[in-house]
Amino acid sequence: MNFSHVAYLPPVGMDECTDDGCEVAHPSKNCRMNRKMLVCMLSMALLGTALAALVRGSTANTIHAETIHVAAISKLMELTPMDPCKGEAQIKLSQPIHSNLGNNGPDTGDEGIVYPGVNIQPGMPNQEVLVVVNATNDGVVDTRASGIWGKYAGIGVNGGTMVHANFAILDKNTRNPVVIRELDVTFSDLDRHMEGQEVEYIRIKKPDQYFLTKNTLLEVSEGDDGYVAFKATTNGNSADNPQDPLFLTVEQKNKAVTVRYKDVNKFEVELGSEGYGGNYRGFIFVFRPTLLCAKTSDGEDPQVVTETLETTTAVGVVEVEETTTTREEKRCLFTVPIINWCIPKFW
Repeated sequence: MNFSHVAYLPPVGMDECTDDGCEVAHPSKNCRMNRKMLVCMLSMALLGTALAALVRGSTANTIHAETIHVAAISKLMELTPMDPCKGEAQIKLSQPIHSNLGNNGPDTGDEGIVYPGVNIQPGMPNQEVLVVVNATNDGVVDTRASGIWGKYAGIGVNGGTMVHANFAILDKNTRNPVVIRELDVTFSDLDRHMEGQEVEYIRIKKPDQYFLTKNTLLEVSEGDDGYVAFKATTNGNSADNPQDPLFLTVEQKNKAVTVRYKDVNKFEVELGSEGYGGNYRGFIFVFRPTLLCAKTSDGEDPQVVTETLETTTAVGVVEVEETTTTREEKRCLFTVPIINWCIPKFW
């Protein structure tokens, strides 16, 4: 409200008031000074009301601004959350400094891909390393797209083919092998294509442990050659590809596997697909225990099952059912308590 035009108009028959008071127009009427004082008091009251409203409005605006500020900070924290895998053993990889896997380029010279990285082991200083990947089989095709894809490392392989690769970790400065106390590697987005006519898989030289969700969408088999195979059982497409290894849907976790080695500097893996040999297939991975620490973006964290030396246990918030029978128990007639001595079956 604008108070600048509020004025006092004297009643008809009255002279206007001067600074010294009101001049009487008729001896029977009193000076109108009292009215002037009344108007002044009324004006002061109106002015006070306006100031109070202004203060209230300013306070409300301040509170509203603070609310917006807090909301903006909360939104920023949602967009840039803390690393849920911080504190876990991991190797953070960067863009390759050399890429010629299977001698297919794009670089020339030595065969293989060289990823620079930082080895992070809890309680130990960070160490700059090189992760060197070499193909060991002939006829490797379409690996030119291999490198870093967003937040993942990736190797491209033609559909219906496979690449067998050796991974080795070297000190960046000395080029000597680096023994990693705990080496975790997670392979993600293993799925089928062409309505199940093409099936992606990995075969990895037997690790110390591997981790899957309880409701995994991967078929697991152990071969006599020391390899463990993880094969897709569900169709997928580019729309369900994971973008961030730290924030995954339940389905994306169900299509992943984390493998763990202890005190090693190298490992072997076969990446490929069976069936239709069309477009190339991308195999993405990170050197961190994604299934053990990544957040679930669309529901509760799924139970994660650990396979260790043929003994199945569970980690996480959900307990393993008491009816779970391990493979070791199946080979025993019974087990002697405390000393854990197995009396073997002979049939």
